[in-house]
Amino acid sequence: MRWTSAVNWDIAERGEFGGIHISRLQQFPEIKPMAGEKADVAILKAMSQNRIRTIFAENNLWTVLWVLLYWDQIFAKIPGSYEPLFGPFFPIQGHDIPQNLFQGNFYDSHRDFFKRRRSELEQTDLVTEILKGQQKSKHAWTRLLEDGDKFRPGEIEEALRMLPREGVLRVLDRLWMDYNENRRGLPDLLVLEPEIALVEVKGPKDRLTKKQAEWLRYLVIKCEIIGEVLVIGWTDKKLSNLERMLLGKKNQYNIKKQKRRLRQRKHPKRYQNLM
Repeated sequence: MRWTSAVNWDIAERGEFGGIHISRLQQFPEIKPMAGEKADVAILKAMSQNRIRTIFAENNLWTVLWVLLYWDQIFAKIPGSYEPLFGPFFPIQGHDIPQNLFQGNFYDSHRDFFKRRRSELEQTDLVTEILKGQQKSKHAWTRLLEDGDKFRPGEIEEALRMLPREGVLRVLDRLWMDYNENRRGLPDLLVLEPEIALVEVKGPKDRLTKKQAEWLRYLVIKCEIIGEVLVIGWTDKKLSNLERMLLGKKNQYNIKKQKRRLRQRKHPKRYQNLM
């Protein structure tokens, strides 16, 4: 049973597009956003009021899982990543992330470490490994975990118990491949019951980014985790564009608008590229 069946909100199901569910709310349910509050936070509060077990995951949860499960591999003392001049401890304040983390060679320099650890994680209990990672990080400091205290005690372990092991590891695989490129765009909410799902929430003025669409497709196809987009107050036209995007089709309206702008700016070569 999907979580939408557990609430009495006026939800219109649009169906699946590229395997991704789309649901529309005409307006916010019982709990409306406060001044300056984001739509996803208001929906999380409303879900909690309806006793739907949900975690505000966004990008933070997955980075925390990545760092704690791969602590020794991420902070391996290898040239280009670790600088001995900063002292023997790594990570520490001032040298709290690998030097090449946001460069294209991070995965290549850590490939062997990653592969060995990946094989270990396929055979062991992830909750046990997370607890070990928490102990390792206890007396260290890295900005990669600075949002980790946003989770309630036991919340990360609970998420790991509910999520499919291979699905979790495949999400972390994608972070390994290019952390700089893939660290953003993961869905806002992780629904634990009545069925595991990752939900991206979009308010009336929001839009789905290309990066978010890529992550949703990856979660559904590669990780076999249900991916959803919940939109609030969207028009039919805006919804149609979202559906096309999730199906991997180009938004013809935006292409025409871009062509018009390029004509106005007198860029004939770039204009030809859009034809």
